Amino acid sequence: MKRVITFPIAALGLCLLMAGASPATAQSGDFNAPTPKVLGYQDARSGQFIPLVHAIPDASTAPSTGTIKLTINITIKSSFPATRTILCGTTITATSMSELTYTESAAYTEMAYSNATGTGSTATCTVSVPYSWIIPASSSTDKTSITGGYSVQVYSGASSSVPNTLRYTIGDFLNLTSPPSIGATTAATINVTI
Repeated sequence: MKRVITFPIAALGLCLLMAGASPATAQSGDFNAPTPKVLGYQDARSGQFIPLVHAIPDASTAPSTGTIKLTINITIKSSFPATRTILCGTTITATSMSELTYTESAAYTEMAYSNATGTGSTATCTVSVPYSWIIPASSSTDKTSITGGYSVQVYSGASSSVPNTLRYTIGDFLNLTSPPSIGATTAATINVTI
């Protein structure tokens, strides 16, 4: 009878020992944790992986500040309802990129809007974009680009309703390869017919 009682106790002890071994191996370090992904590309010539990283601008560089002022002279040749509104907008994008590593050391986008004023067949709007950017100077390997686009949108509808776009036109007006002088106002004027 002693044999019958000792066998179940021994079997139970063996089961408990095996059940405890499984969680212990999970804590032993054989577990492969996922590693963070790095975006980049493989250089076809050297076979080397080149990571694409966003460099942080040098804090010791003084910010480039100023205003970009766009005046849009609008000639109205289309027929619009008397309740029409003309909205002008501009988007300025400033970037600096290394041509060696294809990393962007600075990237800024500024947007501003203004309603046009005028009566009859002419209207004018002025959109001013103040900015403060930390952009390194262009060099043989670092290229700075400051571009500007404009939009003129004619829409109708009472202020309590959803506006109905009647006409929309866009274009470019600015293409600089270095920031303007600090504190300067860069002015541009364009003529648009709608």
